[in-house]
Amino acid sequence: MSNAALMGSRIDDVTPSYYVEHLATFAVGRQFGLTFPADGIRKLKQMEKNSAIWAQPLVLRFRQNGVTVEDENGDLVEQFPLNLIEQPTAHVSSDPRDTYNNILLFIVREDTRNKRSATPTEMHIFQCNRVAATEVADDLQWYIRGQFKKVRNGRRNSGPGQPVRLPSGEPTIYPIIHIVIVQISQPCVFTFEVIDSLVAVCH
Repeated sequence: MSNAALMGSRIDDVTPSYYVEHLATFAVGRQFGLTFPADGIRKLKQMEKNSAIWAQPLVLRFRQNGVTVEDENGDLVEQFPLNLIEQPTAHVSSDPRDTYNNILLFIVREDTRNKRSATPTEMHIFQCNRVAATEVADDLQWYIRGQFKKVRNGRRNSGPGQPVRLPSGEPTIYPIIHIVIVQISQPCVFTFEVIDSLVAVCH
């Protein structure tokens, strides 16, 4: 095994990582007509209809100081400071017409403390492979809160983290909220679909 491969293997042992495809990055703001996660999904669907999406295979890796996006060789493509990431959201759909049905998105705020930064607030959207988007969004929320031990390390493949298939054809957006229950080691993830509609999904 080469030194690069060995180092990559060691990194996988101490960090959670996920196979994804980058779908889109949108500027966030009222002037762009994009403020909430649902706005990003709607814009993505419009791009999909126009065949304007180029899905790039990547690896998403969580570190205690940020999230990195790497290519399949482990080379860094992009990185986001953890303290600037917000609203990790999963969008899953069982509609067979949806090419991208297991989506993770999150917003990276503009770093106003860095006067040299020219990067505006952006929304990053990924299709999750071999793992449920709800699981990735849940893990990212734990990292944002600094509760790193709640997330197991290693590369996520097949197994418990398979893409979620919903009972109906309607897509669902999952904002992640945690409730800690005594004597239960895993968090419950609560999702809101419509006002007054609450569905609990426990991992």
